[in-house]
Amino acid sequence: MKQKAKATTIIALSHICRTWRDAAVGCKWIWGCILTVDTSTSTWVDILLERAGSAPLYIYSNPTMSRTIRPRHHVFISDIWSALFDRVAQWKVLDLTVHVPMGAYLEIAYPRDTTDEILLSPFRLTPLTPLIRALTKAAPTLESFELNFPDAYYLSYARQGKFIPDTLFSGVTPRLKRFSFRDIVFSTLASFRTSKLLTHLDINWKWAKTVSITITEWLDILEGQTQLAFLQISGSFMKRDKKVNLTQRQIKLPSLRILRLEHCMDAEASVTLFSKLHVPHTCSVKLYLGLGVTGAPFIASLPVKQLQVGFERFITSWRLFEADEKLRVEWIIMRRRGFFDLSIINPQTKGLECEDDPMFTFTYMTFNEPHFKSTDVVNMVLKSVPEFIFEKTDEIRMDMTNSDVVGEELATFDRLFAKFEHLPER
Repeated sequence: MKQKAKATTIIALSHICRTWRDAAVGCKWIWGCILTVDTSTSTWVDILLERAGSAPLYIYSNPTMSRTIRPRHHVFISDIWSALFDRVAQWKVLDLTVHVPMGAYLEIAYPRDTTDEILLSPFRLTPLTPLIRALTKAAPTLESFELNFPDAYYLSYARQGKFIPDTLFSGVTPRLKRFSFRDIVFSTLASFRTSKLLTHLDINWKWAKTVSITITEWLDILEGQTQLAFLQISGSFMKRDKKVNLTQRQIKLPSLRILRLEHCMDAEASVTLFSKLHVPHTCSVKLYLGLGVTGAPFIASLPVKQLQVGFERFITSWRLFEADEKLRVEWIIMRRRGFFDLSIINPQTKGLECEDDPMFTFTYMTFNEPHFKSTDVVNMVLKSVPEFIFEKTDEIRMDMTNSDVVGEELATFDRLFAKFEHLPER
């Protein structure tokens, strides 16, 4: 987007006089930076491509954000898209929102009675065919690829929304640094193994019920990604391997700053992946784990030992590099609406702490569980949280909806409170 802003400024300056115009026209790179498809005419795009020559192309299209959208543009059957799809080898940035109106491209099978769900037939892929073909071509200069599908809620099952080729760009993306899929259905990420320059990987699918990639596949993708700074996997994109020994697999991500594993319904798979990642001490981590598809009790299905491995590796070696005042970090454990929400929040501008640093403290440990038995989370905390975290916690807050705690439950809470004997009574 910075390149696009620079190009727009230079083009504006080219209207001052003929000399400046000639200079701007001769600077080919700027003409490939302003391809906002939704507001451009076919004639203007032809001019841009002619002036750009063989320069890299930056292509942006978000019809849902444009008030002047020409409907024919975003179905990829137009002269504009035809010209752009012929130049895949020049793409440097492709930021694309696929907008497919439900009434136009989906068939609805209405239920015979009110007890049946409305069924959606698979895509009529005709409007997307040119795009699909383009995504199979080699993209040797592509550095950023973002694809969004805001209409995905119409397609609750993977088989109804899959239109991405199994091997994107024929596996030829040697310069790919930024990749983002929002509500896009696919079956493999094999093409990522051709690029080890990724800095941003964001896979987000809120609706699919059957889309999943094995932990081994994720580890293969992440292995060697030494420049990766942002990693988010959100949705049903993870499943456990069957009869695969992952004991020796350890992946180092030395540049990672943000790690998000959210809304993954297989909690064990998510935690297993987390335990295999070596991340920097300055990395911000958020885990949002689901109950799993079996309906088993949450704690019973949670691999506590693997979660502890991830915790210890990440937390025990933190260090405080700079602190104008006492660094305060929140450690929050809560459960709401059937999900376990574990967040590790640290200031972006600060370094991190170590066990013996007097400047470090945890702000508080919060337990907020209105939808389940409190002892479940307490037992998990007692088993998995490293001892030094309890020692450095300076406040504990509990929101207890079940005030009657007796018997074994009371004993469980007594063990927890014993961890905080260093705190003053209130």
